[in-house]
Amino acid sequence: MTLRSGQFWSALLLALSLGVTACQEPPPAPPRAERPDLSFTDFTLRQANPTGKPTWELRTPRIVYNNDKSAAQLTKPLGFLFDETGKVLYEIQGDRGSIEGENADVIRINGNVVARQMQEPGAVLKGEELEWRPNQQTFDLRRNVIGAYRDAVLKANEGRFDVRQQQLELIGPIVATLKQGDILSELKTQSPRWLLAEKRLLAPNPLQAERRDRNQLKGQGRSQRGELLLDPQILILQQQVELDALDPVAQLRGDDLRWNLPQNLVDSPIAVQGYYPAEQTTVRGDRGQANLNAQLIQLEGNAESFSAKDQARLQANRLIWNQKTAEATAIGGARYQRSRLSL
Repeated sequence: MTLRSGQFWSALLLALSLGVTACQEPPPAPPRAERPDLSFTDFTLRQANPTGKPTWELRTPRIVYNNDKSAAQLTKPLGFLFDETGKVLYEIQGDRGSIEGENADVIRINGNVVARQMQEPGAVLKGEELEWRPNQQTFDLRRNVIGAYRDAVLKANEGRFDVRQQQLELIGPIVATLKQGDILSELKTQSPRWLLAEKRLLAPNPLQAERRDRNQLKGQGRSQRGELLLDPQILILQQQVELDALDPVAQLRGDDLRWNLPQNLVDSPIAVQGYYPAEQTTVRGDRGQANLNAQLIQLEGNAESFSAKDQARLQANRLIWNQKTAEATAIGGARYQRSRLSL
C-alpha cells in the first residue's frame, strides 16, 4: 500500500470507519472501550516536491497504528532520501521504528541502524538510534555512532546529519582512524564536522594525532584546530602546532603544518621551525617541507640553521638539513658564522 504523507490520516479514518484491519475484515469480537489497532502490510509512505519528484520515502513490511492515531510502529523500516532530480541520495534501514505526527513529522528507527550514501563518495553511517525529520531533511544518530569512508572510520556517541548540506556534525569526543598498508593513524578531537561530499573533517577544537608503522608509534601531532582530508589522508594542523617524529627524534613547530600520513611528509606554507635534540640543532624558514622518513627538511626564505653545540649559524635563501649526516646545505646568499671550535 502506498500513501502520501498528507493522505496518511485520511486513509486511516476511512479504514476505521469501515472496520478494516490488515486489509481484511476482522472476526466478530465483543465490544470493548478501546478501538482496535489498525495494521497494514507492504506499506509505503511517500512525500513529493511541487514538481512531483519524490523527496523521501518510507517502506515497511508491516505497520501498526495505535488507538488515538498519534503514532505507528514499524517492522524493518527502509527509508530513502532523494535529490531534486529524484535520484536516491541516502538509504536508511533498521530493525524497527515508529512514526509520530500527522504528516510523519518524526520517524524513529532503532536497532542496527545503517544510513548509506548511494552516490559518491559512498560513505556509510551506523548507530543504534536514528531520529529522522523528513520535512526538515535532517536526522540524528545516537549510541555507538560509526562513520566509514574507504579506509577511514570515525567513532562518536552522537551525530546530526543535514541532508541538504551533506554534513554530519559529530557531538562530543570522537576518534578517527585511517589505515593505508602498514600505516595506521589516529585522530582525537571534540565535535568536528564531516563534509561528506568534500571528504573533509573540520576540527575547530584542539586535537591530537598519532601515526604508527607496523604497530610501532612513529609520530605525534597536536594543535588547537585542524582539518583532515580523508582522501589522500592529509592532516592539516593549525595554530600552536607541535609535530614530533620519534625515531629518530625531530620536533617541528609552526602554525600550519600539513602532514601526509601515509608518506610521512610535512609541508608548511608559512614559517616553520625544526629542532633536532641529538644534534642540538635548530632550523627555521619562512616555509618548508620535511620528509620524516628520509630525515630531510628543506627550508626557503630567511632560512637558517643553528648548532648550539658549535655555536655555528648558517643562513641562506634556501637550506637543506640532513638529520642522518648532521649536515646543512645552503643555496643562495649563504652566510656562515661560528664562535666555538669543535675539539
